Amino acid sequence: AGTERSWPGALAFSLRKSPEREEAQEALAGVGLIISKVVSLGVIMGAFVGKMPQVRQIQQARSAKGVSVVSIWTEATSMGIQFAYNVVRETPLTTYAEVPILWFQLMLLAVTAAWADGYLGRRTWIFLAVLFVSTVAMAVRVVPEAVTFAFYGANALLGTAVVLPQIILNCRARSTGQLSLMVTAMSFCGVCARFFTTLVEVDDMAVCVTMTVNWILTGSLLLQFWAYRNRVDVLVVQQVPSDAGPMSKSKSVVNFLSKVSSHRCILDLVDNSGFDTYVERVG
Repeated sequence: AGTERSWPGALAFSLRKSPEREEAQEALAGVGLIISKVVSLGVIMGAFVGKMPQVRQIQQARSAKGVSVVSIWTEATSMGIQFAYNVVRETPLTTYAEVPILWFQLMLLAVTAAWADGYLGRRTWIFLAVLFVSTVAMAVRVVPEAVTFAFYGANALLGTAVVLPQIILNCRARSTGQLSLMVTAMSFCGVCARFFTTLVEVDDMAVCVTMTVNWILTGSLLLQFWAYRNRVDVLVVQQVPSDAGPMSKSKSVVNFLSKVSSHRCILDLVDNSGFDTYVERVG
């Protein structure tokens, strides 16, 4: 009887952290951090592929037909805001290093598209200069932090406002239309990777909320492919020429890296014509 504890004392003893438990928790956190760093490194390496296949395709075809110029500039602006915000908030570099890489690639893509379609001139260079200078000004805190934070919030709202109508449109049509399952699935892989690394390494509520919203939006689009899988009668099937050979493994790997590393470019998951129409209505 002398060794028994009353229930309040027993409860307090059970809740008391032992050194062994603390060591186990620290070890588990260390393993999670290592996994996060490895995943981040994969995403960053993939970002070097990013938009480059599209740049090369436009350069070879000498035409940007079918590419949304509005979407390119919007994504470039979005990447600039994300880059500046993360620099100001001093978040770990490994959790956003793909952002400046994609940002430069999107600016290169904008120039390439303008060159291919014959409108590369003073206005294009002015837009690029304004985008570059404003992003650097926010990153080095020449622009007040409150303004940068406001732009970041507006940037997250813009992504939601553009992708959410696509989800609603799919629900009304009970079909995913011409959206690509492969592109959506690969983008979702990238979002999941960054969602994990953000939760492990970043202590910023705004960044965590933004990544959570992106994860939910991308996951909802992916789920719609399963929900409307039997609605083949309303899908537009692209005809593949009979003389076209199978995609090579190297090309498929490049495509995979491109889409996974471009997970932050959620406008890639929206039909370009619908996005352009949306922007025209807003403007």
